[in-house]
Amino acid sequence: MDGSAGLVQRPVDGSDNQGLADMSNRKAQLVVAQASSEVRNFLLVTLVFTGHIHAWHIYVT
Repeated sequence: MDGSAGLVQRPVDGSDNQGLADMSNRKAQLVVAQASSEVRNFLLVTLVFTGHIHAWHIYVT
């Protein structure tokens, strides 16, 4: 990887065998990913049902 994207991504993805993905528990990573996804979905559903946004706003973006 070259450029600034490599500086940001390399510590996280473990491409040099010392990234955060290699140093942390895989189950914990999965739990965090699933929980953040559930929170995002709950917020979107709440905004749609309260009328603050419409479903087509989500599809367009």
